[in-house]
Amino acid sequence: NFSGEYGKFILGSLPIALSKKFKEDVKRKAVSTVTNFSSSQLVLSSTVTSPVASRGKLVIHRPNISTIQHFQQMTKIAVANSKSRTSDLLKWYVSALDKNPLLVKSISSGVVSVCSDFAAQVFERSKCSQHVRKNKDYDKRRLTASFVEGLFISGPLMHFGYNYFENLIPIHGSRSNQNIAAIAHVLADSIILDSIFVATKIFTTGVLEGHSVKEDIVPQFQNDYIDTMKTSWLTSTSLLPLEFACFRLLPTSLRPLSMDMTSVVW
Repeated sequence: NFSGEYGKFILGSLPIALSKKFKEDVKRKAVSTVTNFSSSQLVLSSTVTSPVASRGKLVIHRPNISTIQHFQQMTKIAVANSKSRTSDLLKWYVSALDKNPLLVKSISSGVVSVCSDFAAQVFERSKCSQHVRKNKDYDKRRLTASFVEGLFISGPLMHFGYNYFENLIPIHGSRSNQNIAAIAHVLADSIILDSIFVATKIFTTGVLEGHSVKEDIVPQFQNDYIDTMKTSWLTSTSLLPLEFACFRLLPTSLRPLSMDMTSVVW
């Protein structure tokens, strides 16, 4: 509400319908100028030169159409630039895969493993009381163990395992057998590789976290391995369409990264 004073305000693209009676009673004049413009933000300022003190109402004017069109054009350019940067990053990653496939896959697996374990720790902390969360810090040793396991075990295992599956049952061979071959790859990954992943995960992370093999790791393996495998198979079943698409549509070089990303849910 204005009381006879000049005011400045931010204009949006919200049209105000004025009644005939209000048009007759109110004489207004506004000058809109562009004061700040970028590809992500448009700010318009408007100075009201004849506010109505008696009615205490603010008259808002529709922004210039050419300004809106210019803003839309700049927004499209910003989106296109963002897509271009994403495309360049993907090209760089594919190029690095071609030069050093084993190293790049191993590092990618380690990084994703750290992200997965960090998300798991956040979830664990959310289940604790506020007092426990304040006194409980993130387990950095556990994060390091996850990275080492992904770098030296999971990444190389997926590299050699997926290449072996592709040589044994090619997905991009005969068109009539592509879907069947992709399903076979998903089943082999869930049954064979996941069984190895779970076992090595328990042992390697346990050792790197400083636990005793005889007193801690072996009993944990005996108690948790079967239940963990059941959870793994249940997760793979729920993610079957996504895993099928990864094996069916992506080249062999990109399958480890895609499966690492789906393992974040696991």
